[in-house]
Amino acid sequence: MKKLTILGLLVAFVLTFSLGAMAGVENTGDDPLGEEGEGWIINEGSLEGWEDSNFETLNGSEMGTSEEVGTGITVEGIKVAWDAPSPEEGKGDPVEDWDQEINYTIPAYAEIPCYLEMNLFGNGAYYNATNVGDNNIKDETNNNHWMLFDTNYGGVVDGNWNFVDSGDFSPEDIVDEDADRYIQGCDIFTANLFANVPYGFDVSSEGLGAENELPIQMRTTQGEIDIAENNNDIDAWSDTETLDADGNQVGTFDALEEAQINMQFRVPFDEVAAGVYEGDVTFSMYSM
Repeated sequence: MKKLTILGLLVAFVLTFSLGAMAGVENTGDDPLGEEGEGWIINEGSLEGWEDSNFETLNGSEMGTSEEVGTGITVEGIKVAWDAPSPEEGKGDPVEDWDQEINYTIPAYAEIPCYLEMNLFGNGAYYNATNVGDNNIKDETNNNHWMLFDTNYGGVVDGNWNFVDSGDFSPEDIVDEDADRYIQGCDIFTANLFANVPYGFDVSSEGLGAENELPIQMRTTQGEIDIAENNNDIDAWSDTETLDADGNQVGTFDALEEAQINMQFRVPFDEVAAGVYEGDVTFSMYSM
C-alpha cells in the first residue's frame, strides 16, 4: 500500500512538471529555442516593426495554425503564424533581400558587308552598279556607252583645253610642231561614288589603235561645278595626265564619303595618220 502511495505521488509530480513545461508561450519576438534577445533563429533579417498583437499565443497542448494570420513556422511541434505589419515591413531588409537580379554577359558580334556603288553617265548613257560583298555585282547598265573623239562633235582644243574650232581647221593645226592641238571627247563624263569602306577611283586605258599608238589624256575636277563657267579655269581642274594600262588614280575617299568626279578626255591631233582608232577606257572603283 505504501508503495502504491509513493508511485501515485511520483506520477502526480511528473504530470505537474509536464503541465508547467507546456504552459503558454509568450510571442515576444524571440525563438523559444534560442537565447534571450536573439530573435527567431530562422529569420536572417529583422523583426523590427512587428507587434505582439500580430502573434497568437498557442498553449502547448494546442496544435494547428492561427485562424487570424497565415501559416508560419513550427516551433517545438507548435505551428506559429504571423503577418507583416505593413507591405513595407517584414522579415529581412527589402533592399537587400527582395531587390534581386541575375546578370549574364555574352560577347556580341556584327559583320557589315562591304558596299560599293558607282553611277557613271556621259555621252547620253548611264551606268549604275553596286557591289555587296564577294563581288556580288548588280549591274543596271543600258549598254550603249561609248567615248567619241571627232572634230565635228568634241571639237578642237589647245594645250590648255581652250576651245579652238569645230569641223573647220587649217593645215597648221595638224602639221605645225607648235600647234598643240587636240580632239576633245564629245562629252564630259561624271562618276558619282559611295562606299561604306575607304575606297579609291582610277581611270585606265592602253590607248587607241592596234599598237596603242594614240594615247588618251584626261583632266578631272571633283564636286559640284559649273563646267561651262569653269571650263577655261585651270585652277578648277587637275593637271592633264596621259592614261596607261596600270590606271591613273583620281582620288581616295573615306568610308561613308560620297564623291563626284567630273572628267574630260582628249587625244593628240598631230601624232598619228588619219584613220579609225579603237580601244577601251576603264573606270574602276575599289575598296582599300
